Amino acid sequence: MSRRQFMKALGVTGAGVGAATLIAPAFKDLDEMTSEAATKLPTHGWFVKERELENPTSEIDWNVWKPYDAKTNPMAPDTDIRKQNLASYDARNLEGLKNKSPGFSLKDIALTSGLRNMYGTDCPWDGVPANNVQTPEARGTTVWQDTPENNLKTVRSAMHLAGCNQVGAIELTDRLKQRLFDAGTTVFEDIPKGFLDKNVYHIPNSCKWMLVFSAQQNFVQTIHSLHKDETQRGGYGWSKPALNPHAQGYATSAPFYFISSYFIRNLGYQTYRPPVRANVAMGVLAGIGEQGRVGNIVSPNRGMLIRMTYCWVTDLPLAPTKPVDFGIVKFCQNCMTCAKSCPSEAVSLEKEPYWETACTTNNPGVKHWYLDWQKCRDWGSPGPCCNCQACCPFNTPSESLIHQVVRYTAGKFGPLDSFYSTMEKQFAYAEPRSDNELAKWWDRELDSYKSDTILNAGTYKWW
Repeated sequence: MSRRQFMKALGVTGAGVGAATLIAPAFKDLDEMTSEAATKLPTHGWFVKERELENPTSEIDWNVWKPYDAKTNPMAPDTDIRKQNLASYDARNLEGLKNKSPGFSLKDIALTSGLRNMYGTDCPWDGVPANNVQTPEARGTTVWQDTPENNLKTVRSAMHLAGCNQVGAIELTDRLKQRLFDAGTTVFEDIPKGFLDKNVYHIPNSCKWMLVFSAQQNFVQTIHSLHKDETQRGGYGWSKPALNPHAQGYATSAPFYFISSYFIRNLGYQTYRPPVRANVAMGVLAGIGEQGRVGNIVSPNRGMLIRMTYCWVTDLPLAPTKPVDFGIVKFCQNCMTCAKSCPSEAVSLEKEPYWETACTTNNPGVKHWYLDWQKCRDWGSPGPCCNCQACCPFNTPSESLIHQVVRYTAGKFGPLDSFYSTMEKQFAYAEPRSDNELAKWWDRELDSYKSDTILNAGTYKWW
């Protein structure tokens, strides 16, 4: 949808155009517009505004925000309540399996197992093995040389072929080097090549950039995993085992890693992947999305269906992509759908974001809504539950006019945000699918089903 079509949809043509331009991006000069065009993620629409580097919509207190430390901020422990809930979850799944219930049947479980085991071989931390790389020198030429902007565009083009269309970059300033990587794991030094010694990752100072990319989670699979349970807060219970959207989302990262590392290494540059638990921070700082109420990344065009963000630290010069603002923090203040859908009450219902952490797992220093991981874990999550993620209104594809308008006006007009979230519930976009719908998934029209990805086919039609 163009800006003009959007204005018509809102009924603000003619004299009303001035009001609509309040939410359209403005540029000071042609250079600024050209610079944004060179680095802004191609998937982000005109309504997505760029902010200053290292200045996301979730405010950072740089004096408080420290690198993630597993000793200081350990994952919430297993409790007797968690063990009891997981036992109940397993018993429910077993009953569904015996009854051949849609979403619980043997073929559902078999597919789930297959998707879970798609992970494959993980790419080494220092990239693909050297004996699998033919350097430019070995080919009789020199390393690839181009501008940082063109380098980013080139890497994006290569990764798009692999199925990844959200690629950004971060310039590793001193304060990011000190905070993004897990505590005590990573040092930057004047060395020609990186190495691992006694659990410490030594990275060359020449590696000044971080390539950031994300793996997508399937929308339909996510909705199909929802399970209605009116006895639970929000009306949702533990997710069905069918289709396992999480596992498939994680599995897609493996080829992204291998292809990008091979590509960059063959250009004559290095790739390293030291420990980074702050994957949300990476994605937010690289402009893939904003941090929403749950604490996950919310993308302007993918919603909360970003399974995870990943990275390579590299010496290939890359133009940094800026944090974005498409209104999701303000939208989350009025929406609260994810919090109301959380059976464990782990997602905050506070209207405004805050600085105080909810549990020891949280790493302080960012003003946002903190997830209470102890409550989440006690419920049995995160594995058996995807309710908060599945219910985000921004997940729904913009195939109808209203969802396009929602994206363009998010956070701009408070009453509309509440209205949209209410309508999302009324139209049942995140409604658990019936047994009949789940059974029909196995008989879907394979030649026209939109949610499946046919690798190497693109969007061409041959008939």
